[in-house]
Amino acid sequence: MRYAYDIIKRRKHVLRYDMLPEEMPKKELIEQILKDAHDLTPSKQNVMPYNVNVLGPNKFEEKQIVYNQVIKNHYKMEDDALAEGKLDKETYWKKINPYYYHIKENPYLLVISQRLHKNVNEYYKKEVVMGHYMEQCDNDRVKKGSDIDAVAVEVGLFAANLTACAMEYEVDVSYTICFSRKMEDWIELPWIEYRPVLLISMGHALKYRGIKPGDTKTPFDEIVKWQ
Repeated sequence: MRYAYDIIKRRKHVLRYDMLPEEMPKKELIEQILKDAHDLTPSKQNVMPYNVNVLGPNKFEEKQIVYNQVIKNHYKMEDDALAEGKLDKETYWKKINPYYYHIKENPYLLVISQRLHKNVNEYYKKEVVMGHYMEQCDNDRVKKGSDIDAVAVEVGLFAANLTACAMEYEVDVSYTICFSRKMEDWIELPWIEYRPVLLISMGHALKYRGIKPGDTKTPFDEIVKWQ
């Protein structure tokens, strides 16, 4: 038995979550999954330069705000492509992607955003005294998103571990990276102080996306190249 492989292989994109209160995962279970993922995820200098903001079952208004940013960004991408002649204006029509719906209606939504690190651990306090520079503690760099690529890699590691831990408890997860990166678009959610990185929904699926004919993953040999 390939334990980790078999567990993670079960993950599917969720179209709709079961929103009956008795079918939602308990807060304590979600908290345990988050703690497990935190424990398992490596981080440069053990900083973990991101916040995992959790919106629970009663945060309807906040989830709608996040969903609106997803739809807004989706339309902007297509409008820009149309303006640049990369879409056929004769066939283009705005439609809402149903695969984003999980962002609006879910038991739990994680809004992961970049974070300014302030509490350096004891080891790195000594390193800083010796002249070590920690970019995660530099407000100017964090505000400008200078190191967003590194942060995104770490968030991806956290998301992967979160998925494995969630699937072990039979909790479904889905992801979205389609949203505005402009901070002025997030002023309705003041707890987002720095750039958002990833959205993750969690709960028990009522309906999955399923496999669509012809929608196959890029072949292994096109991705992995032995040099």
